[in-house]
Amino acid sequence: MSYVAMDARPVDFILCQYENSKNLFRGPKKSCKGLYGVCLGGADTFGGQVPDPFSSMKERNVGIPILNLGAQHSGAGFYIEDDDILKIIENAHIILIEAPSVVNQSNPYYRVHPRRNDRFVTALAPLYELFPEADFVECHFTKHLITKLITLDAIRADIVFRALQSEWIRNLTMMRSRWNAQKVIHWYNPKQTKKPVFEFPVADSIGFDPQMYPQVLQVQDCVVSIPLDRTRKYVTQSDHQQIGRSLMDALA
Repeated sequence: MSYVAMDARPVDFILCQYENSKNLFRGPKKSCKGLYGVCLGGADTFGGQVPDPFSSMKERNVGIPILNLGAQHSGAGFYIEDDDILKIIENAHIILIEAPSVVNQSNPYYRVHPRRNDRFVTALAPLYELFPEADFVECHFTKHLITKLITLDAIRADIVFRALQSEWIRNLTMMRSRWNAQKVIHWYNPKQTKKPVFEFPVADSIGFDPQMYPQVLQVQDCVVSIPLDRTRKYVTQSDHQQIGRSLMDALA
């Protein structure tokens, strides 16, 4: 079952599938023979609001097919769970990774849907032990769950957040061990200087926590922080052009 919205879109494009994967990606479908690259990430990489996503720009820049494998609700474990897509990534020449969501991943405290990672599936025993007063029946999405935990007790919620960070790093480490291509991970740093007292409610990507930079540098070839205006709901065409330029510099 696909979870990609099929209703009216501001720009027109086709969707495609690779091998026997059940996931839908932005087309047109590219060849996986010879040299090729892949762009991994969430809604911003998918680029549903722009006519010319940065994956297409990279293809023109480097002269080889670049597969847009962005999935709108993906988390850190999304690609590891899809064997067909995993094989495609393992054979890629270049891998560009939009920093995946920390929240949208299975971890020691809860499980998420294997394809739509923003969907909360079930709480595990450690979460019930940490929040014995909580009822998670009405929680259907990860953000709803996390908001509930913070409302109950931000200090205990921070324990979950630290575990999510550790799981995030573990998934990135696993990616590096399996993928031999040149890898560049990029995240979008909001154009703001005031840091929230408790970052987790706005940490849809990785929380923009400077303490995680050294850890990420240890598990990826190159890390690029790209300042974008995150007050908008979607990244714009000009944002994609900025992302494309930044990634081109990283690959130079």
